[in-house]
Amino acid sequence: MTGKDFNKWVSDNKAAYGLMDEDWDVLKATAVLVFGHNPKLEGGVVATYRNKPVYKEKNKGENPIQPGEAWICTLNTRHASDGYYFASPLEKIDATYLHELKKDQIGEIAEYIFSHHRDSILPELEERFREINEKANEKEVESRVKDYLEQIEGLKREIAEHQRAQLEYEQMIRALSDRGAQGRSCAEGGPAPAFAERLDAGPAVVRIGKSAIRSDLFGDGRYSVYSSSDRKRLLVRAGRDGNIYCVRNTLCIADLDAVSEFKGEAPLTSEYSEQYGGVVIYL
Repeated sequence: MTGKDFNKWVSDNKAAYGLMDEDWDVLKATAVLVFGHNPKLEGGVVATYRNKPVYKEKNKGENPIQPGEAWICTLNTRHASDGYYFASPLEKIDATYLHELKKDQIGEIAEYIFSHHRDSILPELEERFREINEKANEKEVESRVKDYLEQIEGLKREIAEHQRAQLEYEQMIRALSDRGAQGRSCAEGGPAPAFAERLDAGPAVVRIGKSAIRSDLFGDGRYSVYSSSDRKRLLVRAGRDGNIYCVRNTLCIADLDAVSEFKGEAPLTSEYSEQYGGVVIYL
């Protein structure tokens, strides 16, 4: 129902409902106003109605009106010809008030307030949108940085795994293609050539990965690796029947991480054992 239709309906039915002209005049003089700070009066507020300022009636309403609040008010139009109105507050439009309204009523009020106070509302909406957008961008950046860091860590793990696999493949290739002289160059069950001499010269066995150890002690050839029952020591022996082939001074030992968890590259204490004919490594 449009405003004109409603006015006609009231005119046709006011007698049936016991309405007087002055009753309708009060309804027509009711408006929803959004108040702001009045720069001309300290602590005062002012709204706009039909492009004219609206001031609060003195001694009207128990609760003071604060800048930024929306109120349903009755308008005193006796000064309309002078270019301004006075308003008496009836009901504050706040969360409690809106909660009790129906959805279509809220929509109509919001539409009215926005259409009549667009200039004062838009800047605040733009500022809120900017803040929300900035926060959303910050979260997006943080999320992307986190994703990139996780991807980098994943790539590092993949590179380390590929390097380990490469060593294992090289061991397999060399073991298959060179079963002869290099394997026979180490006596079965005995120490590798110059094992003890290299150990005395400054041994250094380094754990470089989950399944890899490296040392200048380990030359080309086959090796057997044994773990102690308490999983605290490894015995590395050179021999032609060894199932591990050394590549670039590195041995890749299956399930080494299950025996001793890899916590980063670190040197391991080691010594040559004549009794066992090999190098004992303490994990």
